[in-house]
Amino acid sequence: MGTEEDLKPYFPRQRGRSGKSYISPALQILIFLCLTPSINMTKTKVIYEEESVLIAKYYHPKSDDFLEYKTKIVIKDSGKTPIQMNLKFDGILPFVAPMPPKEHTIRSKSILDLSVKIKRWLKKYGYELT
Repeated sequence: MGTEEDLKPYFPRQRGRSGKSYISPALQILIFLCLTPSINMTKTKVIYEEESVLIAKYYHPKSDDFLEYKTKIVIKDSGKTPIQMNLKFDGILPFVAPMPPKEHTIRSKSILDLSVKIKRWLKKYGYELT
């Protein structure tokens, strides 16, 4: 933490239309954040954690390609996107169907939003949940 005197050389005063010097609002906010101690900067706590397997089938009538991903769902108590799902490929590589990334992370605000994002991500590669 620095003091206001330490930060003055880095934030020179600017001249306004009236000729008076002032500090821009963006710099005022930056100075405020630098001078104030961290408020509510505690780490988020994990409320719920679950490991499972996600199975998806390639969407084609003549294809029997399946994907298996080990998933880990983590729900935290705060944050912009408190729900996170880590996908890690665990299975046999598909024969004809395109292969999505072997590891992927999906973050969302709610469980419903997470399920929509998973379906959309799999559909992008031609798969659907079974």
